[in-house]
Amino acid sequence: MPSQSVAILDACVLINILASGRAQEILTGCEYKFGICTVVSKKSIYLRAADPNAPPDTVDLEPFVKSKCLTVYALTGNQEQTLYVDYAADLDDGEAITLSLAFSRGFTVATDDRKARRIFLEDTGDMTRLLSTPQILKSWSPRAGLTAVELKKMLLEVSRRGRFSPHSGDPEFTWWSKAVL
Repeated sequence: MPSQSVAILDACVLINILASGRAQEILTGCEYKFGICTVVSKKSIYLRAADPNAPPDTVDLEPFVKSKCLTVYALTGNQEQTLYVDYAADLDDGEAITLSLAFSRGFTVATDDRKARRIFLEDTGDMTRLLSTPQILKSWSPRAGLTAVELKKMLLEVSRRGRFSPHSGDPEFTWWSKAVL
């Protein structure tokens, strides 16, 4: 069996997956092996609490790393450092490192940030190495056997707890919109 391709998640896509309430299932049930960069691994990640009056929930990534459903990648070598400096001129540190790792190592990048997507696509010319939150969830949901009701509930949780809605230019905007009706 061939090894899985690596998809490196930026912080926003990671938060959206965590907000789904099914992160472990998604991270282990997709065609990709998922990774994050060191900057994302060290960030404090919060999700909106189920109770709107409660403080945000803090997420501990350590169990996901220990169970090997998330791998943490660090920049190595001059090429990756140079790419990082170039990307950091236009993007925040997490996105810049994420794109550097994906570009230099041939990984797929998962980001919903339009600017990061545009820059990565300009540099690689390969749309197949670019994922969004809706693309990941659409790919995973039939594998998980979600009913339409379960899918809608999950997507609404991503919207509420992760504060995410796909923009109209997302490849799976129509799928998401129909699923949450």
